[in-house]
Amino acid sequence: MKCVIAILIAILISSDSPEDSKFYYIDTIDTIKELESLSEKYLAVGDTLSAINTLIEITEISHFSDVYSQEYISNYFYKIGRLYMLINQYNLSEKYLLKSINSYSETMLKNQFLMKDPLNDLGLIYYEKNDTLKLDATINKIETISTIHNKNLPDSLKYNLITFETFEENIKEEKENLIYREINDAKTAFNQDLFAQSVESLTNSLFFESNNINLDYYYNIEILDSLNTSYLMPEFINQAKYDTLDIKSDFFISILNLKLDQYDNALIFANQYNENNPQDHKGLELLGDIHFSKNNWNDAAFYYFRILLNKKDDINLRLKIANCYLASGHTNNAINTFKTIISLDSYIVEPYIELGKIYLSSSQYEKARSKITQYLLLNPNNADAYYYLGLAYMGLDKYNFALDAFEKTILINDLYADAYYYLGSINEEILQYDQSLLYYKKAKQYQTSFNDLNIKYGRLLYNMELYKDAINPLKEHFSIYPDSEEILAMLGDIFFKEERYREAIDTYNRLININTDNLMYVERLAISFNSLELYDSAVNMYQRILLIENDNIDVMKKLGEIYYKAEQYEQSIYYYNSVIDCDGGSENIFYALALSYVKNKSYFQALISFKNAEKLDENNELIKYQIGVTYFELELYEQANYYFLNYNIHDSDSNFMVGLSYLKLSRYESALKYFNLYLNFKESNNETDYYIGLCYYYMKEYKSAARYFKKLIKNEPDNADALFKLGQCYFNLGKIRETKKTLNNLYYINQDFYDSLNLIINVKIN
Repeated sequence: MKCVIAILIAILISSDSPEDSKFYYIDTIDTIKELESLSEKYLAVGDTLSAINTLIEITEISHFSDVYSQEYISNYFYKIGRLYMLINQYNLSEKYLLKSINSYSETMLKNQFLMKDPLNDLGLIYYEKNDTLKLDATINKIETISTIHNKNLPDSLKYNLITFETFEENIKEEKENLIYREINDAKTAFNQDLFAQSVESLTNSLFFESNNINLDYYYNIEILDSLNTSYLMPEFINQAKYDTLDIKSDFFISILNLKLDQYDNALIFANQYNENNPQDHKGLELLGDIHFSKNNWNDAAFYYFRILLNKKDDINLRLKIANCYLASGHTNNAINTFKTIISLDSYIVEPYIELGKIYLSSSQYEKARSKITQYLLLNPNNADAYYYLGLAYMGLDKYNFALDAFEKTILINDLYADAYYYLGSINEEILQYDQSLLYYKKAKQYQTSFNDLNIKYGRLLYNMELYKDAINPLKEHFSIYPDSEEILAMLGDIFFKEERYREAIDTYNRLININTDNLMYVERLAISFNSLELYDSAVNMYQRILLIENDNIDVMKKLGEIYYKAEQYEQSIYYYNSVIDCDGGSENIFYALALSYVKNKSYFQALISFKNAEKLDENNELIKYQIGVTYFELELYEQANYYFLNYNIHDSDSNFMVGLSYLKLSRYESALKYFNLYLNFKESNNETDYYIGLCYYYMKEYKSAARYFKKLIKNEPDNADALFKLGQCYFNLGKIRETKKTLNNLYYINQDFYDSLNLIINVKIN
C-alpha cells in the first residue's frame, strides 16, 4: 500500500530541467546590462521606438533564463507599455501592460507548484500515522495544484483558480467536507426510508467541528423538520438506548423537541448532550435557544456569553445576546450590542434593521431612518425594511417620502396589508380619496393588523356617500366596539337615507340609549316609524320631542299629518291649530287643517280654514276648488258654483261639481251641459251615467234616462236606486213587461224599492 501511495504522489509531480552550460548565466547577465545601457541612451536622445525595441529584446532574453525573476520581467513589460502610451500607440500599450500583469501572476503560480514535493512527503507521513483526515487534505491539495498546472490556460486564468491557504486551513476545509458528506448521506438515506442509517450519518457528522457549520445550520436541515419527527425520533432514541458509545443523539432529540415546542424535554436532552460533549459549543448554544424559546431571557444570555468567551468574533452569538436584551427590556444594552456587531462587521445587515426598529419604538425617527437606510443599502429588496422606513418618514412628517417607501413595500410584496393601510391613510390626508379607497380595500382584503381600518374605510365611504359599500366595514368595526356612538350614527344615517327603516329604528334605539339628549336620533326614529305606518310609535317619539321643545312647529305639523293619516281628525285638528297658535300659520297649514275639518264633517270650520289659506295664496286654484266643494257640502250651491265657474272653469272636476250643483238646484239642463263638458275631459263612468240618467229622469225624458240607467246597471247590477228608477222609466214608457222584470230583480236586492215599484205598478193597473 505504501508503494501505491508513493506512486500516486509521484505521478502528480513533474520536474523541470536546469540549463546545461555553467557559463550561460554570465553571458546572459552581460548581454542584459549592455541592452539596458543602450535603451537609456536611446531615451536620452528622444529615440523612443529604438528604446522600446531594445527593452523588448531584454524581456525575450530574460524570459528564457533562470537568472531573472518574473517580477523583473514584469517591470520591463510595464516600462514598454508606458512608453507606447507616451507615443499614443494605445493598442500596443494595452498588450504590454497585460503582459506585465500576467507575469506577476506567473510568479505566484510557480510558488504554488513548488509545494508539490513537500506535500508528497507529508502525505507519506500521514499514511504511516493512519491519519486519514490529514492524508485526504494532502492528496486533495496535490491534486488541485497538478490540475491547475496541467490546464491549457493562460497564467492569469490559472492564477484565478489558486486558493492561497495554509495547510491548517486545508485540514479545516477537509473536516467541513466530511460533515457535509455525512449530512448529505443522511438526506439520501432518509429519502430512501432508511431512517436508522440517516440517524447514524447525522450523529457521525457531530464527530467533526467546523466554525462554518453551526447550530443554526443543523436546526435548518430539511429532514429535521417537525413533520418528520415520527420517523426520526424513535431511531434516535433506539440508537441512544442500545449504543453505549453514542453521545451525539441527544443533540438531535433536543432539536426535534424544540421544534415541537416541547421545551422541557428539549432542555433535558440538551443538558445531557452538553455534559457528554462539553467541547462542542453547539450544545451550549442549543441550551440558550431553548431558554430563549421559554422566555427565560437571562438564562439564554448566560449560555450565549459562555460561548462568547471562546468565540469573541461570533457575530451570530452577539445577535442572539442582543435579542435577549431586547426581549428582557434592556434596550440600551441591545443598542450597544448591535453597534458592537457593526464595528466588527459593517456588512452584517440585521443590526441595522433592529436598531431602526428600536429607534422607531422610542420615536427617534431620524436615527431610525438612518439605520434603516443603511440596511437597505446592503439588502435593497426587503419589504419589511421599506415598511419601517415609511414609518420613520411618517414620524418625521415627510409624507411624500413615506408614500414612496410604502409603495416600494408593496412592489416587493403585494400582499403587505399594513403598507396598504398607511398608503390609504396618507392618500386620504392628501385628499386622494379614490386612491385611498383602493388601498384601504387591499388592506382589508389582506387582513391588516390595524383594528381601526374598518372605521377609517367605512367613514371614508360614508363621507363619499357610498353608503351601501360603507355598511359592512362599519358593522365589522361595531362588532368589536359595540358602544361606539360614531359608528351607530353613521349606520343609522345610512339606513335612514337608504330607506331601510327597520334597521334605522334598531340603530337609533341603540343610539338614544347611549345619548338620551340627542333629539335628532328621536326625530329619525319618529320619521322611520311614520314611514312604516307605525303611527303610535311615531307619535310617541314626536311627543317626546315636544316635551323638551314645546314650540317645535315642525313636530306639531308631523303630528297633525300622522293623526290625519290615522283618521284621528280631532287630534289632527288640535296639532294644526297648535302650529297656527305658534307662528300664525301658512297656506299649507290652513289647507291641511281645513281638510281635517272636512273629514270630521265640520264644514263651516273647514270653510273658514280654506278662506284663510286663500288669503295667503289668492291664485291657488286648488284652494278655490276646495272652497267650492265646502260650499257644496254646506248646500250653498250658488256660492259653490261661483268658485267653480270663476276660478276653475277649465278643470274637469269643477265642471262635474257645477253639474252636481245645478242638479241639486233642479236646473237639469244646465246640469247636463256641465256633465257633458266633464266628459270632454274624462271618459264616462258609473257616476256620470247615474247623474246624467237622473237629469233625464227629472226632465221626464225617460227613454234617455233608461239608456244611462241600463248602462250603469250593466256595470253595477246590484245598484238598487238605479234599478228602481229604471223600472219607473219603463213604467212611464208603458213597458210593463220590462218594468216587472226590473221589479223581480229588485226583489232580491232591496225590499223597500221593490215594494215602492210594485205599488206604483198596482195603482196604475188598478
